[in-house]
Amino acid sequence: MSVHESSIERAAQVLSRADFLLVCSGSGLSADSGILTYMTILSDPSHPEHDYDSLATAELLMKDPPRFFGFHANHLANHRKAQPHAGYYVLSRLRESLLARKSPTDFLDKFHQKQESILRTFQKEAGLFPEWNPPHLGRFFCITSNVDGLLRRPKAKGSDEPMIPKAELLEIHGASDRWQCSGPCSNSLWKVPSDFSIQLEEDNLHALDKERPDFQNHELFKRNHPRCPKCGEHGRPQVVLFGDSQCVRISKANWFVWRDAVLQSLDEDKSLRLAILEIGVGTRVPTIRMLAQSLVKEATEIGSKEQVDFVRVNMDFTDEIDSSTIIVKKSAVEALVAIE
Repeated sequence: MSVHESSIERAAQVLSRADFLLVCSGSGLSADSGILTYMTILSDPSHPEHDYDSLATAELLMKDPPRFFGFHANHLANHRKAQPHAGYYVLSRLRESLLARKSPTDFLDKFHQKQESILRTFQKEAGLFPEWNPPHLGRFFCITSNVDGLLRRPKAKGSDEPMIPKAELLEIHGASDRWQCSGPCSNSLWKVPSDFSIQLEEDNLHALDKERPDFQNHELFKRNHPRCPKCGEHGRPQVVLFGDSQCVRISKANWFVWRDAVLQSLDEDKSLRLAILEIGVGTRVPTIRMLAQSLVKEATEIGSKEQVDFVRVNMDFTDEIDSSTIIVKKSAVEALVAIE
């Protein structure tokens, strides 16, 4: 048996016995759907976005609006064109399999009670999430740094159900199909109409401002350079850019409550297990990698080492947290299909 075959079997085993599953994904997940990674763009001097570090900034909107809107028009178009690869559907089925797994009668009741107690603590003691009325979360949660929205695509042809339900998904860096005021004057978000695209000039890099007659009934997208209907400032994608302090942040309430409820469960019942599946997460923007490794540490300290399994799927960044880390050195789609 090869090293790769062994790691695949071990990964499949820990996922099949998990009581809780956290999926953490980065650009390596969507790369197999044809969306270029940050590092791929930087390493190609001929790519029109080779200077990505200066293009993916909020400052560019003030300095050069035509280039800013051209840059984000191309990204939105690429994200819309991309189709989820087979690995996305594997993730959806892993979630469904976990939720269908038999458990003690009061297992989920206790887990939901913990969530309610944690929320009350957040609201009363810390003053956080005062108006949040959460759903009861189950055994599964997913955090991604990807802004392409592929995890929200339908889980099957003709279905309205997304691969990952909204309550169980945290798009920590935002989404290219949600827009906001660049001020921002409020936390309002606008979904980009499916038939709207920013019109580009012949160089396919710049977008000049002009009225869009076909979209005069829409609040934000009346112009090729969208404008906030409340204050008149430019609109922009709700995406965390470099040096960005204006991005409207999505609430992390569901994530905090789920995480704390899982940690409490591991502490109370030493037979429970948490699996963390990290997929295609790089080191240049280490948000997701740090979050996954932090939870491994917390869960091990609160519970025990035997209660936590960590699987890292990555072609390039294969460092271990410790000797128990399961490294799968394959692309996301290869690994996920093999694991299933």
